[in-house]
Amino acid sequence: MSKLNPRQRELAVRRFPTPLEYCSYVFHFQAFLVGPFCFYKEYMDFVEGKDLLMNATGHDDKPQFIKSKQPSALRAILGKLACASGIIIIIAVVAPHYPIEGNTWEEVTNSSYIYRVFYMWWSLTLCQMKYVIAWLLVDAICNASGLGFNGYHSDGRPKWDRMTNVHFLTFLMGTNLKDFTDNWNISTAKWLKSVCYERVPVLKEMSTFLLSAVWHGFYFGYYFCAVSLTLMVLSSRKLRRNVRPYFLQNTRRKTFYDWLTWIASTLSAVYFSVSFPLVTFQYNIKFYSSTYFCGHIIAILIIAILPRNKTDKKTATSISDNVTAYGKHCDQNVPEQTGNDSISTKKNL
Repeated sequence: MSKLNPRQRELAVRRFPTPLEYCSYVFHFQAFLVGPFCFYKEYMDFVEGKDLLMNATGHDDKPQFIKSKQPSALRAILGKLACASGIIIIIAVVAPHYPIEGNTWEEVTNSSYIYRVFYMWWSLTLCQMKYVIAWLLVDAICNASGLGFNGYHSDGRPKWDRMTNVHFLTFLMGTNLKDFTDNWNISTAKWLKSVCYERVPVLKEMSTFLLSAVWHGFYFGYYFCAVSLTLMVLSSRKLRRNVRPYFLQNTRRKTFYDWLTWIASTLSAVYFSVSFPLVTFQYNIKFYSSTYFCGHIIAILIIAILPRNKTDKKTATSISDNVTAYGKHCDQNVPEQTGNDSISTKKNL
């Protein structure tokens, strides 16, 4: 137990389950067909009512747990059903006009670059909406049965997101791959992190993506997507470490960098992820051949050419300090401006 991190110790199974408990966990009706996945400890806490325990003292060092009354999940259920209904209408009306296989059609591959990018992004988004519908419906089912309660917000509102498997708008607006993986197929990502990423000593990204591909099945597109996303992770991480310090000298440059990384991350994620729903070897080769594998080539060049660390730690700190000092000097010589000149941003990969 001493080698486990806090999250692993929290989810550790400390007692061997009985056959009834094990079968109940494996075949529980809420998530039997399409998930979402939950850990055994979380499921048993729900069965035994421990998910309703509250720390009355508010201190973790001397907790005193009392059992609270389960709040109503009606608002959460209706909200998720409403979102699912809206997406179903979009799928029924729009999706037939933008099939994912259309990315390989000649009328699309021979069109302008802007239209190809739009078609690639929109067809993939519509394809992803099908998964979102299933996850929203099963999340509502879990909440209706009482599974999914996750405490309270700071303002006292109950949280019913323990079984939530997607934050779709956050996923679409993500500025880096971490935003995408943290908000898409959330329960499976937690499982992959626990059983693979935190345990393998080397090639963590590649091992995790390949395990995800095996978990999904044996189509070529799954494994090509795993390799492609690994290239995206490694190249974006190296590019960020080498480029980002030069955009931190003032707010305007930082805002420009955030917008630039949002656009680049979205286009990169769509380009590398479209291989997953294309599935077959023929579709994948036809699509990426039409793009001359430009995204893969750029990612490989970034990994090969840029240094692992731009400089050693001391020099990097010096660069950051000089850039910050220069930014302060520039700000002192610019008239004070009013209004909000920037947007709130997320941490970029």
